[in-house]
Amino acid sequence: LHATADAKFRAETVRRLGNLARKPAPKGSASFKVLTLVGEKKDQGWVVRRRCIFQLFGAISSKLDPSETAEYLEQSILPPLYLATEGHSDTNEELKSLAQQVLELIQKCVGDEKF
Repeated sequence: LHATADAKFRAETVRRLGNLARKPAPKGSASFKVLTLVGEKKDQGWVVRRRCIFQLFGAISSKLDPSETAEYLEQSILPPLYLATEGHSDTNEELKSLAQQVLELIQKCVGDEKF
């Protein structure tokens, strides 16, 4: 029972994080809001949000069994990472580099065939 509940929770969490990471950068006055994390430089909130989600995707991929990670790849994890690495106008270079590192980590964890 707990294993099923844990799997559902993981699936829902990864799906929601994927949706959050796909949100475009805000336009207008909302784009000037900054978020400060303790000990870090000030960044726009959407940059911090995506950075945290990408780091979490990397952690999830390295801790879960490769078969579990593979089931989340296509729907939730890969789309926002792919969009960040393709150099869209709202992606900064730090996020692009982090997304590429996470993609490489995921590929290493799940293998070339499943990736």
